[in-house]
Amino acid sequence: MAHFIVVDGNPVPDGASAHNLVAGDGAKLRIGAFPRDGARGTFLVLTGWSEFMEKYFETVRDLHARGFACMSMDWRGQGLSERFAKRGTTSHIEDFALFRADIDLMLKRMADDGMPRPFYALTHSMGGAPMLQRLADGRDDIRAAVLCAPLTRLKAGAAQTALARLGVGVATALGAARSSIPGWPDELEPFGENSLTSDPARHDLFVRLQKAEPNAQVRRPTFGWLKAAIAASDDLHRPDRFKAMSARALMISAGIDRLVDSDDHALLAASSERIERRLVAEARHEILIERDELRHEFWTHADAFIETVA
Repeated sequence: MAHFIVVDGNPVPDGASAHNLVAGDGAKLRIGAFPRDGARGTFLVLTGWSEFMEKYFETVRDLHARGFACMSMDWRGQGLSERFAKRGTTSHIEDFALFRADIDLMLKRMADDGMPRPFYALTHSMGGAPMLQRLADGRDDIRAAVLCAPLTRLKAGAAQTALARLGVGVATALGAARSSIPGWPDELEPFGENSLTSDPARHDLFVRLQKAEPNAQVRRPTFGWLKAAIAASDDLHRPDRFKAMSARALMISAGIDRLVDSDDHALLAASSERIERRLVAEARHEILIERDELRHEFWTHADAFIETVA
């Protein structure tokens, strides 16, 4: 039976419930419903790599305060959804098309459950890539998306990128797609060494959530995951990729992002009138887990965008 991970200082939003959902290929997903009385729409909240729903309870409460209901899920391969790698703390995906199919499934579940329309999306990092691919395909089952530090391109130099492509190509050709990439730490970086947030309390919360439920942890990706992420990035950079896009999107970039190429967001936004881009200059990668003043800056941008599309 699905459940939420509970720790001090991170209350479960009022009325929330956890459920199991089986995808078309049999994969078991953990999902969460976060209703709100009198909601003016519903946000699908999609996490980044290695994360799970509880990390975004504060964000759900932020959206509740703005009049929206929410639903969320743990991506396949991480959190308390089904794992597909050789090691339990490793996340694997063969193709981001599977993530897109899981988004389709979640939107169907939202409709079947009678969640208030219109539907919107709020994504972080990895979650932004399959969502942006769907929007580029012309899908109009959500009205608009707010993409926090979306993974449109990994932050790496040309030499690093070429080496990564070569490495994952060789590894997957040798049958190691489900094997973890070596060199990743076995524990979450200590606050003083982390590149994700400058807020110690919010950093500590994720540490405590992982300790409370070790089965939800992810420490490293597989070679297959990296190959799929690179392929998704390549897809987003095809000529005229956003020509069919009808929904609107706002990319909010972190100015101090060591994981995602924030400059790439500006390039993609310039390629489509349906995409806007804003920058939180002092934020690290996880803007929604940043200090209050940086989160406030994020929400100032997001609120202005939401009011233009609501």
